[in-house]
Amino acid sequence: MATPNQLGFIKVLLYKLKRDYGEPLEVYRLNSSVANLQTGKKTVSKTRYAIPRAIVMTSDLERLAVFSHTFLIADKQFAYGAFFDADAKNFIIDYRDLPQGFTFDLNDWVVWDGQRYEIKKVMEAEHGMAVMLLCRSVKGQPPAQVFELSVFHTLRFRQSVEGQ
Repeated sequence: MATPNQLGFIKVLLYKLKRDYGEPLEVYRLNSSVANLQTGKKTVSKTRYAIPRAIVMTSDLERLAVFSHTFLIADKQFAYGAFFDADAKNFIIDYRDLPQGFTFDLNDWVVWDGQRYEIKKVMEAEHGMAVMLLCRSVKGQPPAQVFELSVFHTLRFRQSVEGQ
């Protein structure tokens, strides 16, 4: 159990880390996905939460190999599988930057610097102050981002009359 002094220290520490190392990112949650059986068109509904400053930790890049065990058992000379590059990052997000009562799900994903990161582990801090997400990205995976566009335009009219 943390004392009020320790909780205050953690709040100040989060604030300083966000100021010094904070970068914007987005958290996405899949609401629904429906496919039209006649046209084959897939309609996806998702919610976007923009985080103004999240603490981004260092990354690990590793090459992973996935093989099917059934093929390895049947014939040791033949291996069916693939190699891919996986990038792991840790993100610390202050719960004050999220809607009240928000909880992370492993089906959510994070988009940072144009790259999609799948959430592999969620670690919550004491008293719901912050959350640390262990995320993994696969190079070449589409980020499935939502872009908000707005246009501001001003027209000026001038009228002048000559003569008379």
